[in-house]
Amino acid sequence: AKAAVSGYTPEAWAGNAKSAQRDIGVSPAEYLALYEKYGSEIMSGNAYEKVKRAVSAGLSVDEYVSMKRGADRNGNGTVTKDEAMAALGGRQNRVDLWDLICSTSAKNPYT
Repeated sequence: AKAAVSGYTPEAWAGNAKSAQRDIGVSPAEYLALYEKYGSEIMSGNAYEKVKRAVSAGLSVDEYVSMKRGADRNGNGTVTKDEAMAALGGRQNRVDLWDLICSTSAKNPYT
């Protein structure tokens, strides 16, 4: 309402909550619960764009976050080609998930 009557621009997460049903199939209230659970590092900005792509590839938000966090096996903050291949092994949608998981410039071996 504030934005409708002034020059106020809400934070990005507020817009994401508004479009969450269309974007990732959850209600605004469910989006807010996910935002509280995972924070802006998952549910806002470029990270949220990756969440939307993961959901389009057939994962739930929780499945995507679990896979993403589990992929960095050595805990150095980077997911290598080998780590990404291990995390995606056996998944039907791995071609779509490769660049969401692998944080290096390694070529997608599933294309």
